[in-house]
Amino acid sequence: MNKARPRQLIIRLSDSELQIIKRQVAKSGLSQQDYARLTLLTGSVTNTDGVKQVIPEMKRIGNNINQITRRCNSGYPPVSDDLAYIRKELNLLWQLLKLYLPTRE
Repeated sequence: MNKARPRQLIIRLSDSELQIIKRQVAKSGLSQQDYARLTLLTGSVTNTDGVKQVIPEMKRIGNNINQITRRCNSGYPPVSDDLAYIRKELNLLWQLLKLYLPTRE
């Protein structure tokens, strides 16, 4: 018996409900027990493993913004190519983040 969690909760499911839950557990990257506990306690579970891949992209964009800011603070106007590049990078970053944001089903 698990001393930290000595209580059990048993539920009954149809075959289709069980298949849906198994797919959601697989997408979450958690064990079935952890997924069930988090879902029951918080109402939702989001897998954020892929967000780690976005961090280097965010750092690059931040560096570019800092360079443009430094240039503007030195009295030079921003180069429109730089601004277009950052806009493109931010759009890409947003698309990557949307992959990991919870969706309503």
